Order: sequence, then C-alpha cells, then structure tokens
Amino acid sequence: MKKELELSIRAAYANEYCRDIIEDTDFYFQKAKDALDSLLQYELTEQQKQFLLNNKEDYHLLKQEYDNGSEHHDFLKLLFTVISYCDIRAYRKHELNAYADKRVLAAAAVRMPNWVNQLLCYKFDLPIPEGSIKNAIAYLEDPIGNFTMLSDSHREQLVQNLFGKVYVKSEVVNELLEYFQNFGFEVNNPKNYTHLLSRICYLLKDNWTESLIGLMVADSTGWQEEVARPQTDEHYVAVWNHKKPSGTVGTIKLLRECLVENGSFKIFYTSRYNVHYIAEIIDLVTDQKQLDEAAWKDQYGDIEWYSDKFENYYDGTGKKAKIIYLARKLYKIDPISSDNFIFQNGYQYPSVGNQTPIVSFRTPTEIKPVEKMENQLTDPLINLLKYKKQIILQGPPGTGKTLLAKNLAKVLFEADQDTIFNKPDQISVETIKEIVRQGQTFRSVSDYADYEIIKVNENGFTVKTHQTGKQYPASFANIIKYYAGQFWSKVGSIRYGNDSYEAAIAKYIYEQIDALEQREDISNTSRLRIMQFHPSFTYEDFVRGIESEVDGDKLGYRAKNKQLVLMADEATLHPDQNYILILDEINRANLSAVLGELIYALEYRGEDVESMYHVDGSNKISLPDNLYIIGTMNTADRSVGHIDYAIRRRFAFVDVLPKNLELDLNDKFDSELFNKVSKLFVKDYDPTIDYTKNRELLKNSVYLSAEFRPEDVWLGHSYFIKKKDATMDMRLEYEIRPILLEYIKDGVLHEEARAHVLALPNEIPGK
Repeated sequence: MKKELELSIRAAYANEYCRDIIEDTDFYFQKAKDALDSLLQYELTEQQKQFLLNNKEDYHLLKQEYDNGSEHHDFLKLLFTVISYCDIRAYRKHELNAYADKRVLAAAAVRMPNWVNQLLCYKFDLPIPEGSIKNAIAYLEDPIGNFTMLSDSHREQLVQNLFGKVYVKSEVVNELLEYFQNFGFEVNNPKNYTHLLSRICYLLKDNWTESLIGLMVADSTGWQEEVARPQTDEHYVAVWNHKKPSGTVGTIKLLRECLVENGSFKIFYTSRYNVHYIAEIIDLVTDQKQLDEAAWKDQYGDIEWYSDKFENYYDGTGKKAKIIYLARKLYKIDPISSDNFIFQNGYQYPSVGNQTPIVSFRTPTEIKPVEKMENQLTDPLINLLKYKKQIILQGPPGTGKTLLAKNLAKVLFEADQDTIFNKPDQISVETIKEIVRQGQTFRSVSDYADYEIIKVNENGFTVKTHQTGKQYPASFANIIKYYAGQFWSKVGSIRYGNDSYEAAIAKYIYEQIDALEQREDISNTSRLRIMQFHPSFTYEDFVRGIESEVDGDKLGYRAKNKQLVLMADEATLHPDQNYILILDEINRANLSAVLGELIYALEYRGEDVESMYHVDGSNKISLPDNLYIIGTMNTADRSVGHIDYAIRRRFAFVDVLPKNLELDLNDKFDSELFNKVSKLFVKDYDPTIDYTKNRELLKNSVYLSAEFRPEDVWLGHSYFIKKKDATMDMRLEYEIRPILLEYIKDGVLHEEARAHVLALPNEIPGK
C-alpha cells in the first residue's frame, strides 16, 4: 500500500463522523434494528396480510392508507420507519427517524416503491432481488457480518479498484476486513466496526470510484429561459432528450451511482461552447415502467412539464423522449467555457442534441448563478427595491446579506445590459506565440530601450536588448502573470532584471490583442459601486468634501463630489439604465451625519437639496429614480442604534435569516453542525421549517438571553459551508466557537451554554 493512501486512511479514521461511530457504546443503528424487528414480529390478521400482499406494488395506495389513518396505519408506520433509517430520501424521514442527526445506513436513494415492495416481500418470506435493499436488511440482521455500502456496483468498484482483487459477491465482507486488518482500528461496540470501515471507504471514494459529475448538452433553443429560477429556489421540472447519453448503458449506470452517492448530478446546457444553464437532476427514467415506479408526483408534488405517460414527451418536429430527467433546480449562470470540462473516455464537445458525460472540471471553476426571476417585477425584493429605491438587508452574521445584495444588483442589470468591449483578463501560451514572433522588436515599459525576440523556446523567449546586446530569458509563465496583473501600470512592480523584459512583452500583447465583446455584468460594469462603512466615515467622504490641491508652488482647497453624487450625476445622464450602490455594514457609520441633507433627497427623488459645499458654482444635489441603494446591516452589532427614525422611514428593512443549505449544497454544507448550533438560539429548532416564512415559530431557546431575538443573533449558514482550504474542524475551532464564546461574554447567550459550546461538535440538547 502506498504511503500516501495509508495516511489518507488514517486521516479518515480521525474524521469527526468516524469518531462518533468509534465512541458510540451502543449499536450505531439500534433504532433501525429495533424497527425492523418490530416490523417482522408485527401480527397481522389474515385479511390485512392479503390486502398488503395484493397491493405491495401499489406504493401510492399504501402511502394513502398510512396518511389517512386506516386499519393498516400502525404497520405501515413501522414499514416507513424502517426505510427512514435506511435511505436519505425516505418518505417522512425527518418525522419517523428518531435520531437527532437523522442518520441513515447510506445515501441509497432507492425509489420508495421498491423499498415498500421488497420489505413486504421479506416480511412475508417471499424472495427479494439482489441489491441495495437486500444488503440493508442483511446489515441490520447481522451488522458484524455485513456492511453499509449498500450499492453492489460500489462494492464491485471497491474490491477491484482499491483492494486490487477480483470481485466475488460472497467474499466482499472478508475482503473488506482483510484490507483494514493491519491498521488496528478499534470501536467501543464491535457491531459498529463494519459501518466504520464503510464510512472510511466513502471518505476515500476518489481512490476507487468511477464517477461522473454530470452531462454536457449542446442546446441553444432557449427553452430553459421559461423554467429557469434563482439557484436558491427549489423548483421541480421534468426535462427530456431524444437521445440517450454517449456511452448509453455504462453512462446511465454511472449517473445512477452519482444519484445514490450525491443525491444529484448536473446537466450543463451550452450554447456556442459556453455553459449558460445548469439543471440539478435528482432522478432519471428511460421507459414507462421506470416512470411509474418513480412516482415523482407523489414524492415532489407540483412538477412543471410533467406527464405520467412516457409517450407524451415529444416535440413538434417528431422527436420523442429516450430519457426523462427530474430536475429540482434549473438556473442560469455566468457563462463557463466548455474548455473547463474534462469529458469521459475521450469524448468531445457534444453535437446538437447529444449528451456527453463529464468526469470533472479541468481547473477549479466557480459557478456563479445569475439570480434572475421568471418575471423580475413579481419578485418581492426587486419589486420592493424598485418601489422604495433604497433597502437595508438586515440579519445576524453569516447569512449572506452582501451576496444577496449582489444578486439583486444582477437582476437589475439584466433589465438593461449593454454590450461592452474589454481586453481578455487572461492569456495563454498559444496567444503569446500568435502575437509575439521571432525577430519582433518592442519598447521597454519605461519607453527607454528597444528589445528584440531572438529565439522562441519551449518555455519562453530569449530577449536581446539593443542598448547592450546582452541576452536574457523571458518565461511564458511570468508573461502570463504580468499580463493578468497589468504590472507595467503599477508603481513599484517593475524592479530589475527579467521583470522588465517580461512585463514589456505583456504590455505589448495587451496593446495588440483585440478587445472582446462582452455582456455587461456586475463584474465589469461601472454602474455598480460597493462601499464598506466604518465608524469614522463622514459626509465629506461620501457626498461632498473639501480637498487640497497643489498648483505649482501654491496650495489651494476646493470642494469635490464624492461617490454618492458622482454616481447620481452619471445616473442622471443615463436615465434608461440602472445604477446600484451597495453600502456594506451600513449601520457602522452615523448615517444621519453621513447623509446630511440627502435624507430628504432619498425620499423625494429628482428634487434638489442644498449642500453646504459648492461644486462648479452650484450647491444643488438631487438623486435620480434610477439610482438604487442597497445597504447591509449586521443585527448582532450593538451600533444598530445609530439608525434613527428619520433614516428608518426612508429605507425598507428586509430580514435575512439563517437557513439550512443541505438541499442547495449537499455535502458542501455541514448540516449536522448547523442544526446543533441553531439549538443555542431557537427553541425546538426544526431544520425542515423555513423560519423566514414562519416567523411566529421563532422562540428563544433556554440558552438565549431574553434581551435578544433569535433573528438578530442566530449564527448564519455561511459559517457552515465547507471551504476548499479549511476543514470544518478548523472553521469550528477558529471561527464558530470564538463568536459563540464572545456571545456568552456579551450576555447574548447564557453561561449555561458554555459547556455545550466547548463540547461542539457534540449534540446540544434542544430546549
């Protein structure tokens, strides 16, 4: 075994989740075992038995029997309870699963009708097929002799790719135990050992799984615009394709594995070699039988473009569905080049209508959703902003207020985007070679000397200076770096030696390269400004102020417009375009003093107010209708009192509350830790409740001082998002725990909370 893999295994053993399994003195799934035993021992009348046998394949009827409290209710409750411990997508899991952390054997994502049918068959001693359900039952019956990797496909990949053995189903547990026997791993309860090994294997999944992240589809017909929603909104829609993905059976198998492991995969819809839309897929079917078994309507309710007949998925050109996907989200993104993706098995960019499997991103790629509403005017926040002209997004720390402000700005920009021309942000070696050729001459950055390219090498150029005749190397890597940073325009960035030659080449390329036609957005526009307020911020910093000027040997002073007035003047000149000013941490400054007479202008747009300073002979200032102001405010900040009633009357205040992002981010969000910490603030915290829409359910926990409201101090969701360069253990120790301890020090949380905060990530009793 390679040393690197051995270290990864030992690191996985020390993982927080694995430590919970190791330290548990009870069987980790005892409640699941008890539920299965109760199900198998449950006595039914002959009439009840016959009813269940006759209808074991009719999931909809049995679910209705349970929901309506029929004579079969108690038995069916046991049945659904067993499933709630087995599968992450089980029906009523949050209600029936009695574990505080809602633990399950695996992220099996098996369809509910199959669970119900096969558990009933097992109850009545009928044969059940090989697969995840049979493996789950076997584990609960004998946890020492089985393990919680339920997927047979995963078991086969594990044995072949990690253990290096030929897969034999009956030997897989022995192979697992043999592989880890020399590590000396121990657990307090022997029944938990194979589950521990399963978790370690999944933490090492990159070493053995054959996986996809999704599909790329070339489709520029524009239908996506009809169903696109903000990335944060869950919105179910059925989409289809008249061709199956490249690789057909093998690809579909890997996509199903992706659903089992991650709960979803992505379809990247492209136009002109750029991805513009993403659909998050949670299920797929390829025929009528699978569509019936999927029971999407029963599980998810309203589904746009859904039909229960496979034959109804067709278009007016004669194309008929070969595969149907259920998307829980479909959203627009800032364009991503198809060059950023690695396709499976040497496949190329898809031709129109084809679906190419994607293995991974070529480089770390940030997906930036465009938070566009179906109809911008119907969105409450946009509607409010258009009406009021200035709003403040308020909430506790870490709730994404600034991100929301930027998303609102994106929506406003989409209404009046311009075409603009900018130089490319980055260049490649190929671009450098196209523009800079052997024998070419160019001036130095300081315009002091001439250089000549005398040779093109594998990793750069050889450059000669005409002044001395000396030769120097200029690397492609540094030219690319200097171009991206435009170092030639920054004082002090050019020192001596190769810097000057490489920067001079970068400058020459910048001057020669064509500007790209781009759609204006918040990353490249001059119509958006973001400013952060602070306690010493003044009217003279924000509206108008006196600045000194040197004219020859004379020192003079004159009034100048600052950011707010500069933007107002520009917006006045372009009344058909929106201008946005984002004021971060707006309550940290004394707003009344900062705004001065502009308090009146906020409410009465277009009317002049008189400033104490004259600029160009006038002291008049007005704010036009197309200038929007979005402030963010941390409600846990004690300086909130600086916002007086006059200011409050002119701004609309919008609450931004913490939210469990498990459905949005999957395993990139630490849902368990978020739920535990939330119990410090919210009485009887329930992760299934949207507290933004159910404010009446927000009650103080016993740990929270009565002087504070949960919505003002509840630690936000951004603290629990897993970052690339930081483990959650690191975030807990250096970000989450310190602010919670500061809350205790400031009296926000009672002293009673200290022991629980120090014991995190252990469970916090909800009160």
